[in-house]
Amino acid sequence: MTYPTHRECANFRDGRCLLLGIEVDPNSPACPNFTPRIQTPRAAAPPSPSLELWRIRMELEDISRRIGLLEMRLRRLGR
Repeated sequence: MTYPTHRECANFRDGRCLLLGIEVDPNSPACPNFTPRIQTPRAAAPPSPSLELWRIRMELEDISRRIGLLEMRLRRLGR
């Protein structure tokens, strides 16, 4: 069985345990206060209709901007 190490703990940074304020070997087994750096993902809530409309609006603005840039390039090539 493998045990989590200090390196994998959210409370470990730059060779130190942030909870205890001491230097620790990053490869040694983590203490009982171990908190994983990467939290397990939670089930995503369905997007709200207003958030989805905002995303669509942002995509459309981006597409419009890109079309404008392409039209400028075409005009330059047509000279």
